[in-house]
Amino acid sequence: MIKKVKTYPDTELGLVQMEFDKKQAKINKVNGVIGLVVTIGMFALGFLSKELFILMVTTKGLSKIASIFIG
Repeated sequence: MIKKVKTYPDTELGLVQMEFDKKQAKINKVNGVIGLVVTIGMFALGFLSKELFILMVTTKGLSKIASIFIG
């Protein structure tokens, strides 16, 4: 996958947009980790079946973890 580099105009608005995008990226990363921890916790407590856990982990893009549970 090729990652596109986002460019910003060299104005105050561009700098504000860049800072906003940085903050959003950090928030999204934290939300992703929290979601994964909640999913693992629900599986550990028995609220999720193995098949549903594998499905949820795979949709988050963590197929290596899912392959461990498959066999």
